[in-house]
Amino acid sequence: MGRYIFIGLCFVLFSCGEEVKTPAAVPNDLSTTILNSTETIVAGETVTLEFDIRGGVEPILILEKSFGPLLFHPKMNDSVATFSIPASHIQQSGVYNWQLTVLSKLLEVGEFKVLPKTEKTVGIETYFGPRSIRAGGDDFSMLFMVPVDIYDNPLPDGTVVSINKQMDQEVKVITALTKNGYVWKNLFSSERAGRMLVNTSTNNIHSKELTSMISPSNSVDFKITYNRVHDFADGNQVVIFKTDQIKDRFGNTVSDGTLVNFSIEEDKGTILKTKGSTIDGVATGRILHPTEASDWRVTAYITGEAKSNDATLSFRTAVGDFEVQFSENNRFVRVGPILGFMDQLVPDGLLITLEVYDKNGKFIEKATTNSSKGIGLFDMEERFFPNDDYKIKLTAAGIQREFQVALTSDELE
Repeated sequence: MGRYIFIGLCFVLFSCGEEVKTPAAVPNDLSTTILNSTETIVAGETVTLEFDIRGGVEPILILEKSFGPLLFHPKMNDSVATFSIPASHIQQSGVYNWQLTVLSKLLEVGEFKVLPKTEKTVGIETYFGPRSIRAGGDDFSMLFMVPVDIYDNPLPDGTVVSINKQMDQEVKVITALTKNGYVWKNLFSSERAGRMLVNTSTNNIHSKELTSMISPSNSVDFKITYNRVHDFADGNQVVIFKTDQIKDRFGNTVSDGTLVNFSIEEDKGTILKTKGSTIDGVATGRILHPTEASDWRVTAYITGEAKSNDATLSFRTAVGDFEVQFSENNRFVRVGPILGFMDQLVPDGLLITLEVYDKNGKFIEKATTNSSKGIGLFDMEERFFPNDDYKIKLTAAGIQREFQVALTSDELE
């Protein structure tokens, strides 16, 4: 029984402390009249809207723009409600929509347009690219401009923009009109490599200078020459291949750093490669002499663009013959000293090859070594070459010698 009395008392106290609110009703005699409205203003100006409100209530003005809605309360003078929208809220050009409401009831709607402040042009947003194009008149850089007012609004369509283009020692002025707030223009290259300088202006406001580099067009076929100390295949000296000054079809020297590949085809079918990059249009490639007599055909390429004439050159052997000495059991072979065309020791590293065949002419093994101080050494161990008769071929610098030997187990002396 006590529990029920306590619950009843709490209910009474709660009911007494709670104030019940009822929503305010829109007056039946509510009426509105627009006293003044604005259709077009300039960015940065104050907007004033007035309404005659009958019904004894205070309205709210909702202003919608791209940054979101704003709410304004009026200044009431009897039934006249005056809304003042500060200039700080009217800086972005475009269309602003407003709604007049009372107690969530929509009374009036309208809009006004904000125009750019044309008498205060403060800058030109300018974009230019690509900044590197090729000569010939087919390639171009695009210039894109947006002239803006003090509030960064694009100026109205039809605004005159002047484009100054300097190229080939000549300045050309191009006039364009803005559309949809911007201007764009394709500026084509000339036949001469160099620089294209561009700037724009409108309403006495000027952009900074912009540059596009005009590089040479595709190169045309060219010639190569070669230079060498002698024509001996000594594997030591260097052949130098050199192009003439490479140009494009308009006479422009190709850009420094253009890669030229030199392809060398030997008479035995081997392909050798070297390369060089142009400096002032000339490229140089270097490669060692061969180690044996050979005929070369050389062609230079700029990949996908041009090629050279074929240059041919021959090398004669630098080694007339060489000595070969065998140990008593013929298992230890000493080749050399190998002498060059001036009776000088051949450079260290000359490749010497030994081929071993059985007495019936069947190939068994091949071994190689490199000369050191003109000498090459081979050791035919018994565990690899049992005692028997063999044919041995020794090759160095393209010179080949053959021997019939009998390998035994005698001790080397």
